Amino acid sequence: MSQNSGKDFWILIYLPFAAGISSSGTLIPLFILFITGDSVSYIGIFSSITSLVSLFLTFIWGKLTDDTSRRKVFILISLFSGFGIFLGYAFSFNVQHLLILAIISGLLLGAESTATNMYLFEHYPPELWEEKLSKLNLCVGLGSCIGMVFGAVFQMYIVNYSLFFVISSVLCLIAGIMGVFLLKDLRPMDVSLPKLRLESHIVGNLDIPLYSSLLYKKPAFRKRLQEISAKLKLHFTKYVIIFLVAIFLFYLSSSLTFTPLSAFMKLQSKIPDSWIFWIYLSYYVILTVSFIFVGKTIDKYGNRKILFLGLSLRILTYILFTIYSMLTFEFIIGVVGFIILAGIAGFSISFLKVVFSNVYPRLLPDEEDLGEMLAVLSIVGNGAGIIGAYLSGYIAEQFIYGYFMLFLISAILAGISTVVFFFIKNLK
Repeated sequence: MSQNSGKDFWILIYLPFAAGISSSGTLIPLFILFITGDSVSYIGIFSSITSLVSLFLTFIWGKLTDDTSRRKVFILISLFSGFGIFLGYAFSFNVQHLLILAIISGLLLGAESTATNMYLFEHYPPELWEEKLSKLNLCVGLGSCIGMVFGAVFQMYIVNYSLFFVISSVLCLIAGIMGVFLLKDLRPMDVSLPKLRLESHIVGNLDIPLYSSLLYKKPAFRKRLQEISAKLKLHFTKYVIIFLVAIFLFYLSSSLTFTPLSAFMKLQSKIPDSWIFWIYLSYYVILTVSFIFVGKTIDKYGNRKILFLGLSLRILTYILFTIYSMLTFEFIIGVVGFIILAGIAGFSISFLKVVFSNVYPRLLPDEEDLGEMLAVLSIVGNGAGIIGAYLSGYIAEQFIYGYFMLFLISAILAGISTVVFFFIKNLK
């Protein structure tokens, strides 16, 4: 453990980063509608492309995080890539530009997901994980609230997409600079690491450093299959598989509802862009406030009870969205309704985020390859996101009662996910 495990200054880098990500993340679907002429399907397509590219990279980021025992560099990749990506949006004017940025986002923004969790797990003992995960998410929530306020005020008084994205990119740049000084890997850079060695190899006339493990003599094919099979049996126990299935269903339901939600508010409910930011602000405010006490609540009642509380509230959210899609309200009543729904969604996910991050490592029989297994968890979530994002745009645009179907299917999937979680007996 780190000798400075009590100092949590590194968490502050996620304050400006979350502000940039949340504000631009909310604006991007609206920006896509602006570029494509209110085509909801493009929101789902671009979101699924980002998730698909990220899916292929997630395991690689996790593997590299494990093999190099480095966390800082992968976190910095995400922070500085946010600067470049949002700066790219500032100068985007057509669908082709959006497609390129969607691909780059998938390539780079996910580099920190495994590294951040590994950084936290390494710097603190297990008995502090709930507390530190809550503090990390609290900082992210505060940053997201700042981003939403900035977005709402900006859209009310300065309707300029390019300037908006430039400011978001600067926030990511600030986060990256903070990360350079505040993040510190536990091992010194000169430690010899057996899993990853850069060696010089002559290829043609070039002297190229290569990932040496790719060049080692491979064992016989049958022996290799036996090794892989043994590793899978070791890591993918019954409860780990059940957990991953439940996670897939949960994130599939989330993707179906929340990918096109901005379009639903803008096109179906006629909510102006600035008000959409205020609605999302309610989500982040409740989310952030909840993180203040979520760690202590989990300590008091246990992961299992809090998990099912969060899932129940999530199902309720989808049911209320389903009802909401069938009714017509006056503007103010509609906005208030959306704020309440967003608040319930924020309250539920605050508990679920900490429980998911806290429970999964404890289900694993061996923590030696924790980075890889965290990458597997991200792959499962991203895979669900790909399917949900693509289907959400198609269903919303092609079916008469598209949004009604999306919200109803989400409620059903969340309900099935809850049932699956019941089968994890050792969930404490």
